[in-house]
Amino acid sequence: MASKFIDAKTILKSDDYIFDLTLDVTFKRVFLEDNNIKFLEYLVSNVTNYKDIKDLTIKNTEIPNSKSVNVKSSFSDLILGKDSKEYIIEMNGSYSNLLYYKNNYYVIKEHSRRCNRSNTYGIDEYTTLINIDNYNIKEELKINKGEVGLIYRVNKIFDNEYYSDVYKNIEIYNINLDYLRKKYYNDDKLNEFEKFLIIFIEQDKNKILSICNNELVRELIEYMDTLKYEENFIATYDREAFENAEKQELEDTKREIENSKKELEENQKELEENQKEL
Repeated sequence: MASKFIDAKTILKSDDYIFDLTLDVTFKRVFLEDNNIKFLEYLVSNVTNYKDIKDLTIKNTEIPNSKSVNVKSSFSDLILGKDSKEYIIEMNGSYSNLLYYKNNYYVIKEHSRRCNRSNTYGIDEYTTLINIDNYNIKEELKINKGEVGLIYRVNKIFDNEYYSDVYKNIEIYNINLDYLRKKYYNDDKLNEFEKFLIIFIEQDKNKILSICNNELVRELIEYMDTLKYEENFIATYDREAFENAEKQELEDTKREIENSKKELEENQKELEENQKEL
């Protein structure tokens, strides 16, 4: 059984826990560091099935540090690249109605900027967006039957024939952490890549390493231990966790109201049909 969220106070008191990687502040602080890029290369390689993912460099123009860790901008969380290929990685810690549009806006903006700079109009530039989704995918995609696996693709924006041609060098992948979390809860057998991703849903070091004693995972845990000495990061971490909890409570309440409204409408429709029969 996976642990519930561990706050900064508990992490500082004990050497048993790491910071939550699904929080925006942790995700950016950890991965916008050159030392951790091999972890991302392995992640990108397994999601895309491209085997030549190596020697990537960080392309972000704003790298938060202990003094500016909570800086928000209209840039993607992570932009990695090599030659004519770029990989954008977004951590979607919670769901919002604008999330789909925001992430697609980011990838199209970045792809278009590079094409304009190189004057190739997209012929030789390739952009891949990887969304790491930490919410109930099945519910938000309105899927009633079937299962959404660990990695899935939704490219509705490119269904139009014109846009499919213009943006043919854009690929979008989604990592479904909710799927992984349910497998972990149920003690189902995990494949190697699923074990590698456990660090995104578990904060207990011993549990993580008992599942995946990977060198890249161990190095990431060791790096996160160094963040315990950054006061600004810790303060921001707790603040974001509190804000996310409030946001999630609001979303849950909103969803309950919408479900109740839908149920009332269905009952009203059934009542009207029964009255017609009578």
